[in-house]
Amino acid sequence: MKYAFFVVFLFIGYSSFAQFKNTKLTEAKVGDKFQPCEPSVAINLKNTNNIVAAVVLDRIIYTNDAGNTWQEKTVTSPFGV
Repeated sequence: MKYAFFVVFLFIGYSSFAQFKNTKLTEAKVGDKFQPCEPSVAINLKNTNNIVAAVVLDRIIYTNDAGNTWQEKTVTSPFGV
């Protein structure tokens, strides 16, 4: 019984260190027509510190330091999207 308890405790303790930090990238701004939703995320396989997320309809959020800091850009299109 002690052995089983130890194995369960070890598994739970070990898995808790394997979690990624959750990050809220953006929020709705005054005057926005749409809430930021439907994210698309891309990770550069040659440089995993470079991550890009795009949210509906006109925002791109990116990091070059594995998510420690994020920059946001608003993009436009001649097609209206």
